[in-house]
Amino acid sequence: MTAFCSVAAIALLVFAALGPGNWQPCSGLDWQFDHFVGYFTITLIVTSCSFNVGAAHSVHAAENEQDAA
Repeated sequence: MTAFCSVAAIALLVFAALGPGNWQPCSGLDWQFDHFVGYFTITLIVTSCSFNVGAAHSVHAAENEQDAA
């Protein structure tokens, strides 16, 4: 299910990015605000994923260390 949702989200983003200009979602405030919110959201997603992967590696390493002892 997660893979399907990921593919659907990527397809939606590609469609919005490559579709006609009047189909792109805008807040109506200003293009600079839209860009700020978009880049902030992408940065937040990338950094949280990196943190989660690092935490998972740490937990896995601690479990392996306990098994080896």
